[in-house]
Amino acid sequence: MKISWSVAIGITGLILGGAPSWGAPPPNIVVSDADENTAGGTNALMSNTTGINNTAFGAEALQSNTTGNSNTAVGDDALRENIGGGSNIAIGEDALRENTTGANNTAIGFQALARSLSEKSFFS
Repeated sequence: MKISWSVAIGITGLILGGAPSWGAPPPNIVVSDADENTAGGTNALMSNTTGINNTAFGAEALQSNTTGNSNTAVGDDALRENIGGGSNIAIGEDALRENTTGANNTAIGFQALARSLSEKSFFS
């Protein structure tokens, strides 16, 4: 069985001439803050209150996070329902979407662990 890997890295939303390249800025855009949180995308990290060291890129990525720390969510709705879970990595649309408090999970791919609520899982 041949395994093939493809990697695509793109940068969207670059600020050129003072205006984001996608037009008007999306609501609740956060670039970075003093608590080392970084987000890009409509409603990404929208509910964050005391969570630190989080990274969210994609529409509604880590949207419900309030106290979770050290999470990485890349993709629309990745880790969307996370509230207090920490040290999670979700890459792909809907990856770890319904995780609320689970920690130490890694999910890579479309809907990977989308309904998982447990801890210390890996799926790709």
